[in-house]
Amino acid sequence: MICVDAERLDKLRPAGPSGRARIVVAVTQFGDETVDGIIASGAADAAISRPRLLRSEIEELLRRIAAGERQLQGHAPARAP
Repeated sequence: MICVDAERLDKLRPAGPSGRARIVVAVTQFGDETVDGIIASGAADAAISRPRLLRSEIEELLRRIAAGERQLQGHAPARAP
């Protein structure tokens, strides 16, 4: 699993020929409206927001990975007012 700042996703090297699946998690600013586009484009498999990375969000993401789920992004993160 690779966690990368959303602004740096374009600098992430393509997955190598190892045959292992690579999970990319975009780290975004809280309320960032580009999350849906990042996931839809396939640039990342899931997104978590900062400055408050909630333990419950990380636990849920890890649970989905461990369960072998293909859809890693849960419900849409709350948007800032």
